[in-house]
Amino acid sequence: MSGSPWAPAVRAPRPRLPTRCSPWTASTGLERFARWRSGPGGSPSRPATSHPRLATAETALTQRFTREHVAIWADTEQLRAAADALAELPSAEAMTRVKQAYQLLVEDVGPHEKAEQEELYPAMDRLLGSRHATATMSRAHAEIAHQTRRLGQLIDDIGPGQPDDADVADLRALLYGLHAILRLHTAQEDESYLSFGDIRPAPASRSVMAV
Repeated sequence: MSGSPWAPAVRAPRPRLPTRCSPWTASTGLERFARWRSGPGGSPSRPATSHPRLATAETALTQRFTREHVAIWADTEQLRAAADALAELPSAEAMTRVKQAYQLLVEDVGPHEKAEQEELYPAMDRLLGSRHATATMSRAHAEIAHQTRRLGQLIDDIGPGQPDDADVADLRALLYGLHAILRLHTAQEDESYLSFGDIRPAPASRSVMAV
């Protein structure tokens, strides 16, 4: 419609995102999580031993990040809600939700994971006796940061105009992908590292299989 701020903007075609945004798709991630949780015959893959003894400072650290995870779980669900909105709401309203979800990634999730990388993971490496103990989780941090940058670039490419069908498909793929990897990653941290502390998130908030 003439004069509408969301009228289609004339912009040069841009390359489509790959159909498979990253190796961290929802199905692949949940399968990996299931293998991590269970060994042959469904038995727990981790030895049933008591947790290493935590120093006071380490206990405080795990409790701090456990509290932060409560907010991260809520932020993660906003990613899925924004992806759903792209199929259910008018473009202007849907893009507002997408941009809000991106801000949560940049302002909440990113700083939280940076602090984990610099403070929590070194403590866990010392506690578990290996500088490689948190290597897999560190790679997940890198993947989340990479997909967040891709989402931001796509939002910039769309600009103030209305997203076309290809844009909507790419936005939804990135948002659902980030939702899946963040749920998986946060649950793994809760089980692997933050369970060493004295407090845990409520079980209902950590049901990673309900996707």
